[in-house]
Amino acid sequence: MRAWHGSFSGPVVKKAARAACWTLPALFCLWLYRYSLGVWFQQDDFAWLSLHTQAYDWPSFWTQMFSPMAQGTIRPWSERGFFLLFYRLFGADALPYHIMVFATQIANLLLLAWIVLRLTGSRVAAFVAPLVWTANASLATSISWASSYNEILCAFFLLSAFALYLRGYYRLQLAVFVLGFGALELNVVYPAIVLAYVITCKRTREDLLRTVPLVAISIGYYVLHARVAPVSRTGPYALHLDASVFRTFATFWRWEFVPRDWTHARWEALSITAGFTALLVWHIVREARKRNYLPIFFLLWFVITLAPLLPLRDHVSAYYLTIPTVGLAMLLAHAFARPGAPWQALVPAIAALLYLCLQIPAGRGHARWYFDQSREIRTVVLGIRHARELHPGKAILLADVSPELYSLAIAHSPFHALDMPDVYLTSESAREILHSGQTGDISRFVLPAGPATQAVLNRQIEVYSLSGGRPRNITSFYEVAAANQPRKDFPRRVDVGVPLLGYLLGSTWYPLEVDHRWMPKWASVRMGGPRTIRDKLILTGLCPEGLIRPGPLKLRVSVDGEELAEAKFIKPEEEFLRSFSLPPDLVGKEHVDVTLEVSRTFQAVPGGRPLGLAFGVLEIQ
Repeated sequence: MRAWHGSFSGPVVKKAARAACWTLPALFCLWLYRYSLGVWFQQDDFAWLSLHTQAYDWPSFWTQMFSPMAQGTIRPWSERGFFLLFYRLFGADALPYHIMVFATQIANLLLLAWIVLRLTGSRVAAFVAPLVWTANASLATSISWASSYNEILCAFFLLSAFALYLRGYYRLQLAVFVLGFGALELNVVYPAIVLAYVITCKRTREDLLRTVPLVAISIGYYVLHARVAPVSRTGPYALHLDASVFRTFATFWRWEFVPRDWTHARWEALSITAGFTALLVWHIVREARKRNYLPIFFLLWFVITLAPLLPLRDHVSAYYLTIPTVGLAMLLAHAFARPGAPWQALVPAIAALLYLCLQIPAGRGHARWYFDQSREIRTVVLGIRHARELHPGKAILLADVSPELYSLAIAHSPFHALDMPDVYLTSESAREILHSGQTGDISRFVLPAGPATQAVLNRQIEVYSLSGGRPRNITSFYEVAAANQPRKDFPRRVDVGVPLLGYLLGSTWYPLEVDHRWMPKWASVRMGGPRTIRDKLILTGLCPEGLIRPGPLKLRVSVDGEELAEAKFIKPEEEFLRSFSLPPDLVGKEHVDVTLEVSRTFQAVPGGRPLGLAFGVLEIQ
């Protein structure tokens, strides 16, 4: 008996059906996530945008492309290369970034449609699967947030490799699979996907043998990655291989059918999830009785691609479902492939309609949310860039910074990413942000009250209020306040790489180099004194190999003439940290003078200046 969807007749109708199968899912994606094209940068985007400031020659370029970053990840195609190339071509214009994301996702939809058509022989199923995948609200983040491009690009590599496998291009499949490791670590599960397909659908010895090279490559990648970038043992990315994986799986499973931000009764969400689960189980069992195990493979795609994420108990995010949802989309679409009779298609049709009604509003809402929150960020960051153009050579001080704006943008160094390193927060804004419960090191963004007053009086800085979400120059107000009530307090954190703090440094320091300064044989810094007997002096900086080559280096530190414990360096350190206890009689002093002296210096080039240590921050806390 011919399937109900196989009754199309006439060349025009058939051509129209084929065209709809390939084009409508892409148009649906553009319609559903149209707000995503207008989303500007936010959060982690700025960290990746700032890579161009650290890739200034070929050695530094290769370091930035392939060294472990951000929880030990190595993603040269989807993060480093993507942002480096597009920033070089388009700068801070976010639209081309999102066009690239959409282009990749449209390619994914075409690949998915082809794979489903190849596996099921049904154009209706090949049409439904991309629609279901696109509609799932978990894609809103991956499409709207540029930093989540890794999910979209990894899906492209997985789908491309599997499509090549189905076509019999095994060597080309292998090459695409290897390249996929540069998009996302989840690519490591691809051999399991192929193996699941072989076991459920092909079951031949030859096909099993073809998975051996894939498995060997994944094992080799896992061992190498674990060696160069060990997994996190603390924090939100720590792995928890315990009973929590079942709760995490249940959460992800519910989000597949009910959007994450479901606002109705919990029993309604559970009922909807149970209903979809029963429908899928019924379909899998019905097909298994006919010895058709393809639905089992589709379910295994979901489980296999989700499994590595289940131990992330403290970082359960909806966008992790971007790739697993491919499996459930194929499974739901398969119900349309062989309904047997027109009336038997009614149940999956109703289920698909309910699914779309639940997911589409949530997906559009999430995309609009990203669009709306990025507008304020764009206004502020580009407004401050314009302010820098109006006041060349001056630093910028930001007042009235909301905790939300700090969390979404400023905490991720957006101004540094756009080559504006000397933009700071007022100490009043910092206190409000900390009072809101924000965590992290906010001190590196703050210009203390004393140096801020000094800079205002010396006309080295312009002050802008961000109240209302739009920069407004209020320097004149600060000038009046500084003149009437001059501040003489000294900061307890001195970043020697900040030009506005140069007046606190002794005369022997060498000129500023990007974000640090070199000392000669000895140097001094004036800073605020300790407040309690528990306070310590903390030094951070760089110890080059040239200083250590003759033998261990000694660093003598004294505060107001009182010598502290001696520090030793026995090997080069790209980022050292040394802590010193302070004498009790220094507590309560308005300021103290810290003197640093190294046991030897070196010359980076023959006849060059004598160099000691390079310093970043000196802090008493």
